[in-house]
Amino acid sequence: MKSMLRTSCPPVVFLVGLAAISFSSGSVLWAWEDHRLVTRASLSDLPELRSATVRYTPLESLLRDIGFSSIQQFNGSLQMRKEYEFLPRLGETQGAEVSVPEVLAVYSDEPDWGMDQEIFDQYPEIWKAEYSRMGGRVGTPSQAFRHMYWLGFSWRMPLRTSKLPVGRLFASMGLAPERAALFVALSRKARAAGHSYWSVRFVSNALHYLEDVAQPFHASQTPTKRFLFLPVLDRNHGNGFENYVAQVQNIVSYYHFAFERYVAEQMQAHYAEGNSPEGKELVETLAGELSDGPGPEGGSGDIAGLVVAMAELSARQSARAGQTSMDFFPSIEARFDAFDPEQTVRSGRWWEETIRNAGMDSPAKREYSDVVQEMFSRLGSAIRTVVYSEVLQPSPRR
Repeated sequence: MKSMLRTSCPPVVFLVGLAAISFSSGSVLWAWEDHRLVTRASLSDLPELRSATVRYTPLESLLRDIGFSSIQQFNGSLQMRKEYEFLPRLGETQGAEVSVPEVLAVYSDEPDWGMDQEIFDQYPEIWKAEYSRMGGRVGTPSQAFRHMYWLGFSWRMPLRTSKLPVGRLFASMGLAPERAALFVALSRKARAAGHSYWSVRFVSNALHYLEDVAQPFHASQTPTKRFLFLPVLDRNHGNGFENYVAQVQNIVSYYHFAFERYVAEQMQAHYAEGNSPEGKELVETLAGELSDGPGPEGGSGDIAGLVVAMAELSARQSARAGQTSMDFFPSIEARFDAFDPEQTVRSGRWWEETIRNAGMDSPAKREYSDVVQEMFSRLGSAIRTVVYSEVLQPSPRR
């Protein structure tokens, strides 16, 4: 079966499957299950950060100093959900010192807390028809258009950069670079106004979008054409072209959730108990070498450019990520159009089988680890680049 899946893709299967994936991408929103741990690991070996603190000031004070009369006015200027609140989650109190590494780590998850969700009724002018291919208007998937970045079509990787609608084939889709740049601009404004806590927190928010596009399943509508064959060739679980879109959607979602859950579990085990050699290796890969300074990009403050570059690297890895996920993770045992992908990868049985597969040290497992480490190595360096530029060594001209 697997050798058949590596053959060229019949045009009708590819086109229908492309439509299926284009509708499904937004249904799997979480690029990494735990941004907090990714950010913490990336910054763990920076001695300049270890004891750094910032003084907490209330959001109302910041807004007043930068010209806003209310949080609703501020949110409206950013076109984020009007009732969103930037609540303190580290026990911050006015005038108290807060750890910079903790602010950077914890609030790198914040853009997933609702600020970008279901905003099209509040800002109807920003809706574009293409966003129906990235998650639509409702629920968590409605934030996808700001958390992804799909490159314009490239002959160097045609399958990975093919996408619908056809009118957007040669253009990029997704606003992750713009949203990252927006929060960096807010950080600089907060720093200039003397609110160092909010300057750091907004940098943390910006990091979220950089980290999102470093997940290969977030960088391509069609990670691997092998997904498109399963409904037709797997006679035990596939249903042919009946409910084909739903089948491909569930298949892509399943392997997306699997890809990120394994990483999260290993890192969580390392931080909680220190008993995961693989989690330790992932943390060390993100942390990089002390000698790498602000990263290979040379400390550039152009976060939008970093997001685009990271998305390109991620797109290049997307087919490999999809293929190795199929080879490494447990096969889908239910009918493709009749199971819940997220609940499947949350089950104890699924995790036990995955651990057994990991223990075999198979070529598939090594390939999966290579993909994650390649992405984490570059992501950790990019995160440090931003933190050096915007937190540790900010330009006085900004």
